[in-house]
Amino acid sequence: MKNTSGFTIVELLVVIIVIGILSAIVVVAYNGVQKNAQNTALLSGMDALEKGLKLYAAEQGAYPRPTDIPGQSGGGNGWFSYACIQPTSGGWPVQDGLGASDCFSSNGVQANYVGYSSVVIQAIKSKVNPIPDTRSLTASFSTSGVTIASRGILYQYQGDPDPFYPQGQASLLYVIQNDQKCGRGDKTSIANVTMCNITLK
Repeated sequence: MKNTSGFTIVELLVVIIVIGILSAIVVVAYNGVQKNAQNTALLSGMDALEKGLKLYAAEQGAYPRPTDIPGQSGGGNGWFSYACIQPTSGGWPVQDGLGASDCFSSNGVQANYVGYSSVVIQAIKSKVNPIPDTRSLTASFSTSGVTIASRGILYQYQGDPDPFYPQGQASLLYVIQNDQKCGRGDKTSIANVTMCNITLK
């Protein structure tokens, strides 16, 4: 009688199932590592920008103030503006409803690298070089008929003639999808996104 060797159907199925389970574990672990790496890069970028802007304010007596602000009105309490913090003048590519160089859009009103953003960029570059690339931070949502898209870290300035902030109020903010913890800053949940804001004092 011949001896035959090989796997039975049951043994093959067990091996396939084990391989499938191991693959799933590897994918989950990889996604977790990737997310942690993105979070670390974000926090590192926020720290660098915050320190650079505070150093600029200490030397200049104020945070950089964008002066050409098209249609950015803060209503009765003064005005505000957003500036994109991007590492190069080429900006970022078209993505998720945002045009080239845009980092923020709200029903047709965009904030991008050119114009008032360049004022902020020059101030930051004098203290932080290279500027961190945070384009991987993307979020979009719709609320009360308004569609908003955001990517990267933004610089927000509110000031004169606002009586509450006569010397100007500056902050760094970013928006992330879904309800998440803010690695840095104060958290505000709106629709299906989380806004994280660091007030520069």
